[in-house]
Amino acid sequence: AEQTTSPQYTNKTMVYIDTYCLPEARYTFVISDTYGDGICCDYGQGSYSVTYDGNAVTSGGQFESSKTSDLFGSCGQEPTLRPTLQPSAFPSKIPTPSPTTSPSIPLPTFNPTRPPTAPPTVALITATYDVGLGAPKCSAVGVSCTSGALIDGRGYGNAVSETNYPNTLDGCADGNDGTYHGDESIDMITVSAVDGGLLQAGDMAEIEAKVWAYNDGDGDTADFYYTADVNSNPNWILIDSIKPLGGGIRALTVRYTLPASAVQAARVNFRWKGKQGGTSDGSGSCSGGNYDDADDLVFSVVTGG
Repeated sequence: AEQTTSPQYTNKTMVYIDTYCLPEARYTFVISDTYGDGICCDYGQGSYSVTYDGNAVTSGGQFESSKTSDLFGSCGQEPTLRPTLQPSAFPSKIPTPSPTTSPSIPLPTFNPTRPPTAPPTVALITATYDVGLGAPKCSAVGVSCTSGALIDGRGYGNAVSETNYPNTLDGCADGNDGTYHGDESIDMITVSAVDGGLLQAGDMAEIEAKVWAYNDGDGDTADFYYTADVNSNPNWILIDSIKPLGGGIRALTVRYTLPASAVQAARVNFRWKGKQGGTSDGSGSCSGGNYDDADDLVFSVVTGG
């Protein structure tokens, strides 16, 4: 029996594409998850798909410990039998040899005739700090842009302070009360293309914020914003406000349509109680509470068709 095992996939922001050259046979695809909760949708929007000989055979994302597909593939074509010769009207001087009753079946070739095509390069971009903008920025276009460790910390003068504090375009500052991973903290922001392609204007994108929620998380809220105006006075547009479902490390996500701008930015404002935007009418984008943490991520997108 033929069996191929993929490597373990551990990076939730990575798009993995594996290509194998397999002999003709019948196969099943088995996907397993270490934690027994599949790859969608409690802690992100993961999915998988399998094609064989150009045809889609299985896809999904929601399962528990493992999921097995139906059989696919084939064992090759049935051999074609030689036609029976018509008897001769005249006797042969030399006896006709007996026909072969069992046709010769060629053995399948298990070695590929050419090496498999290498999987395409997936552009996962990690931001660097942009001094002019005052925030992390991904200058190249990729399928995702992540802040990496640039915003991991909170405030300044803390045991774990943010590098290049405050990491916001307009100077929106963190509250300087509380402690890192004791009170509200934003560890990382990632913007990804939902369809797995490059980030492109007009397409859906997902913002994921890895945060540390205080206590049981009940008093915390993450406000997600985007802007197409990357300058010192951006016009922030609220996408949604999300509450964590518990304390400690949490992954909070929202989706939205990327506007028509080559350089854009996302903001996460993680606050303890207070009001969205720090204003009574919710028109602001910086809550400014003593325990709050706000960070921006600037990234590039494709604007052409």
